[in-house]
Amino acid sequence: MFHFALRMAAHRIASLLAVACAVLGGAALITATGVLAESGLRSQLPPGRLGGADVVVAADQEFHVAGDLPIALPERASVPAGLTARLAKLPGVT
Repeated sequence: MFHFALRMAAHRIASLLAVACAVLGGAALITATGVLAESGLRSQLPPGRLGGADVVVAADQEFHVAGDLPIALPERASVPAGLTARLAKLPGVT
């Protein structure tokens, strides 16, 4: 049976390549959709909420490993309380 499948694939190489391209394209499409969906789910700021702000202070939302790609934190990192108190004392900060 395996020999028969190999002979058939050899005679229909164009069809075999078309199926392989379709499977790889479908896998890439599903992966891209998953990445976009996860990015949307992790985003916790509504669009335009901070649009009128002159300056936005935020903590780094990634963990940087030496010699590797950064890892996105599952929860929002917070700004240290001491920095918040120092910034609140500045004139014009609400």
